[in-house]
Amino acid sequence: MLDAGRGNPNWIAASPPREAFFALGQFAVSESRRVWDEGDLAGMPNRNGIAERFQNYAKENPHIPGMQLLKEIIDYGINRKQFERDAWVYELVDGIIGG
Repeated sequence: MLDAGRGNPNWIAASPPREAFFALGQFAVSESRRVWDEGDLAGMPNRNGIAERFQNYAKENPHIPGMQLLKEIIDYGINRKQFERDAWVYELVDGIIGG
């Protein structure tokens, strides 16, 4: 049975949007650990150069589910909407980290 009425449905859009969301989270955690990594504790991501680090991360990790869509989303913001590269990627990363 498909429950798409009021409240939470019994299905989700598993891919690619949700996978891109989790791919962003993985990048964000790697950025946090790059700043400070002490076991279960990590620092807050650094804005300077984050767009280039994301591009490198995406090239090194094309196998992560959702990575292609995430790259397209970030590129859309930069190329079509003319968002400042580091500000755009940092805003996404800071948002998913909960900063």
